[in-house]
Amino acid sequence: MEYYKFNGVQCERKNFFLTKVLQIWRAYKSAYETPTPVFISIEDRRGILGEGLHEKRLTELIRDGYIERVTENNIYGRGAVHKFVPLITTYTKSKSKNNFMENYYARKTKSLSPVAKKIFMTLKKTQIEVTKQEVVDAVKGDRDRAELIYNEIQEFNSHKGNQKLDYISEDDFGNRLHTIITRLPKSIRRNNLKIRGEGTVEIDLVQSQPEILGKLLQQEIGNNLFSSFVASNDIYLYIESKMKLKCRREAKKAFYVAMFGKLGNRREKQLIKLFPDLGDWIDRTKSNRIKGNPSKELHSNIAYLLQRKESFIFRMIWGKMYKDRIPLLTVHDSIIVRESDLHKAVHKFTRLLSLHIHSNVSTTVN
Repeated sequence: MEYYKFNGVQCERKNFFLTKVLQIWRAYKSAYETPTPVFISIEDRRGILGEGLHEKRLTELIRDGYIERVTENNIYGRGAVHKFVPLITTYTKSKSKNNFMENYYARKTKSLSPVAKKIFMTLKKTQIEVTKQEVVDAVKGDRDRAELIYNEIQEFNSHKGNQKLDYISEDDFGNRLHTIITRLPKSIRRNNLKIRGEGTVEIDLVQSQPEILGKLLQQEIGNNLFSSFVASNDIYLYIESKMKLKCRREAKKAFYVAMFGKLGNRREKQLIKLFPDLGDWIDRTKSNRIKGNPSKELHSNIAYLLQRKESFIFRMIWGKMYKDRIPLLTVHDSIIVRESDLHKAVHKFTRLLSLHIHSNVSTTVN
C-alpha cells in the first residue's frame, strides 16, 4: 500500500493521517479553487492515529508544524467543528502494510450504501487519460488549479483496489454521492474517461433541478402551473425571455438564486410573478425548520428537499441499471457509461426517469 512519508515524521500512523489530510485538501482546492480546511471524523482520527493516543499524536503534529487545527462553528448548529490544514507538502512515496490502514479502508467500505459500493467497483476499474495541457485548457488557463487537478488525477490512476476509496464519499445533507469524477471539469469528464479500458459517454437529464422541483411540487401541493409548464417546456429559455436576460446560462443562475437564496430575494420575487402558485410554498418552506435538514439556515430547506428527492430517484435508477449489468459512474443528475452500453443505457435511463418524474423527460448524450 502506497502512502506519503513526510520528512521528520517517524510514526506511520501520523504519516498516514497527514496523507489523508493532504489528499482531501488538494481535492477541495482543485474543485473549489480556494484552499478549504479538511474535516476528518473523530472515528477516522481514532482509527488512524490510535484509539488511546489520537489526541497526543494530533497535538504533536500541530506542535511540530505539520498541520494546523481550525475551529469553525458547526453549520448544523451542534457546537464547534475541528478541521485541519496541511502546512507542508514535501513528501516521498512509501509502501507499507499495517492493520490500522486496512481497518481504515474496511470501515470506509462498510460505511458506503449498497449502490455506492457497486459504483465504487466501477470506479476501481476507471482510468482518466488526460494530458496536462488538456487540463490547462479545461480550466481556461488557470495553471495553479490545473496542476492540482492533474496531480490528483495521476495519483488516482496510480492507486489500486481499496485505495480508491479516498475518491468516493456520501454526504449527510442531500445524500449525494461524490467521487473524483464529480469534481472533474466537464470537458475532461466527457472526453478522457475509460471504464475497463473502453471509452465512455455521459447521459444527462435536461433541466434536472426544475424537473425534480416539478415532481416535488406535484406531490406536496398537487396540480400547479410550474409543474405543468416544466413538463413540456424549457424553463430556462422562458425565464431568459421574461426576465430579459442575456442567455440561457444566466437564466439558470437566476433560477438557482430564486430557489436556493434567502427568502424574498429579487430573483425569487420575479419567479413568483411568473408562477404565482409557487409563492406560498416557497415562503412556507424557507420559513420553517424541516425535520432532517442538518443545516440551521432555513433558506437551505429547498436545496435539502431537492437534493434528497434527486438522490432518492437516481439511486433507485442506478441500482436498476446495475441489475441490468450496466456499470456506470455518476455526476448527481447524469450517468457515465461505456460506449458499448450507450444504446441500452439511454433507453433504460430515459424509461426509468419517465416512471419516476413524468412521461416527457428529455435526456442528452455527450
